[in-house]
Amino acid sequence: MSSSLCLGANGVVVFAVSYDIQKLCGIKIQLSIDSENRVVGEENRKVTKSFMDKYKASWEVDVKKRACHLLRERKLNAMTELPDPADIAKLAQRMQERMQMMHV
Repeated sequence: MSSSLCLGANGVVVFAVSYDIQKLCGIKIQLSIDSENRVVGEENRKVTKSFMDKYKASWEVDVKKRACHLLRERKLNAMTELPDPADIAKLAQRMQERMQMMHV
């Protein structure tokens, strides 16, 4: 799976997909253990376990790390709105007027 596809719309999607894959693998292993055909069930359990091991090893580096980087980058690139200079001037004028009223 290409990490750019996962990260395209929203980096948070990566974490949701990761959780869902782990949950589905757990269900698959449980179904394999409960299988009536022990040989096929054991084989399915081994294949699923092997997939989970490879998934956990590569997911952290290939996708999850990039998703965290993308979220940090978006946070840093977010525009910060500054107050209007006219509003700042009005506030400063009112503060000066109040200070003068307090000194009278």
